[in-house]
Amino acid sequence: MLASVDYRNNKFALIGTSQTTVNKVAYVSAFSITSPFGTNRFNAGNEVLSLSALQGNFDGVSITHLDNGGFLALLDQEITIISGVARNIALVKLNSQGRPIWETSFGSAEFEDFSAKVTELPDGKILVLGTFSIGGSQLKMGLIKLNSKGEFLK
Repeated sequence: MLASVDYRNNKFALIGTSQTTVNKVAYVSAFSITSPFGTNRFNAGNEVLSLSALQGNFDGVSITHLDNGGFLALLDQEITIISGVARNIALVKLNSQGRPIWETSFGSAEFEDFSAKVTELPDGKILVLGTFSIGGSQLKMGLIKLNSKGEFLK
């Protein structure tokens, strides 16, 4: 299922989720229009986003182009815990070929957090919009500002 499309300088980036009977995985695809009938592509065919540091099932939610030619991909991460399933927000920086450079997640094993949108600021910092659980049953919209490495500002 396609979740988000980003377009910049004749280049498209897409992110979504592929569901199997066993799990959900995020996929990314990007291409540029080189003529009315041709394209240059990487990850054509909706290649699964392969993450090494994060575990669980992933829903692709938002993607944005970076000024350096790479991308930021925002995902909802589902983790199985003893009491059920926890949902966190995952952020992945991709190079221009769609390969992960770094990956990180935010949230708690006890609550459900959901991502909405990601963007890069002119100074290279990253903004993430999402919905966060506060005290269990309350959900609040929130904005997280991170450095260019996906870390909380100090």
